[in-house]
Amino acid sequence: MSHLMAIDFYRKRGFTPVQIKNLLEADSRQDYEEILWEQREALKNEIEHLQGMLRRVEKASDFYDYATANNGSFEVRTMPVYYARESIDSVSSFQEYREKVLTYLNLESEDILSNMVRAVTFDETGYKGSGMYIVMQQPSDNNEHLLLEGGKCLYTTLVADNNDNTLMEKMLVRCHRWAKEHQETFRGVAYIFIRFVILEKQTDENYYEVWIPLK
Repeated sequence: MSHLMAIDFYRKRGFTPVQIKNLLEADSRQDYEEILWEQREALKNEIEHLQGMLRRVEKASDFYDYATANNGSFEVRTMPVYYARESIDSVSSFQEYREKVLTYLNLESEDILSNMVRAVTFDETGYKGSGMYIVMQQPSDNNEHLLLEGGKCLYTTLVADNNDNTLMEKMLVRCHRWAKEHQETFRGVAYIFIRFVILEKQTDENYYEVWIPLK
């Protein structure tokens, strides 16, 4: 009973059966110290990973609540700083995703959707084209990165089927109407992030965050 309770003692501290077996086979107190130190570091890393995951869940939940309550409304906000790690075409092959997207992401903690932005170019006549950027909010030390246009922006959220090909046109019409009413001028680019997804059997419903830099 004493031995079983001792094993339970370590189980309640997150030790796996293999680690407990190593403790049973340890030859010295130093072996115990090393195993305890390794477990402490492993738990710290797991806590940091879970805290990061919790922050991402909270951020997604907050955006969902905001977008649901304010879908299609406009605000003037200052866009966060984003740097482009890499650019790809709007429609890219899996090979290009693997070479240009996955290379730049830490897939243990970064998802693809949250680190991609569609950059849409337009003028008074309408939509001109678009491309995709892999973005980050801090530049790396060794490379020069394109700084996305930012500063004062028109900010809005959109909810749409991910197969809705009229999304860009409808968004730009509404934005130009707002600019005319408020005597503002755009700089000819809009940045569109996917911040939440409702999974469906046939097609997904995306919740978009849109930043349009103002002159």
